[in-house]
Amino acid sequence: MSIPPFQIFQIKLRECDFKHEDFIFKDEPEGTNSIKVDVSNSEKNDENIFSIFITFDAVYKGAKGGQLLIYIVYEGVFKHTPETNSPLTFDNFCDTNGPAIIYPYVREMATSLTSRAGIPPLILPPVSFSKRKEEGESPSTK
Repeated sequence: MSIPPFQIFQIKLRECDFKHEDFIFKDEPEGTNSIKVDVSNSEKNDENIFSIFITFDAVYKGAKGGQLLIYIVYEGVFKHTPETNSPLTFDNFCDTNGPAIIYPYVREMATSLTSRAGIPPLILPPVSFSKRKEEGESPSTK
């Protein structure tokens, strides 16, 4: 039985901030918004354990003065086994596969927070981290 090159240890919410001031999504097309998704990673420790972080930061300002602020940080903790004969490198995993594993948790949190606030749920679109890398974009998205 072969050992996979990367193993998931844990995916956890590290930080979350939510503020809703009379925001209604139907105002959003007339208002302004700023959405940012950043990906970063830690260095491997002596046991080849490392973390990948996804930070989602959104500000929606409605045309009628309402505002919605969402800040979410998720961390995925992984172990790298470099001795395996896998074509997947540490850098590729940190830029594509790792974020693709963690991002659905960010999407679910954004949807859950908004629906529990009594406003229409915010459903974030999927992000193809592989496609972004192929197009030469950095792992962070805007």
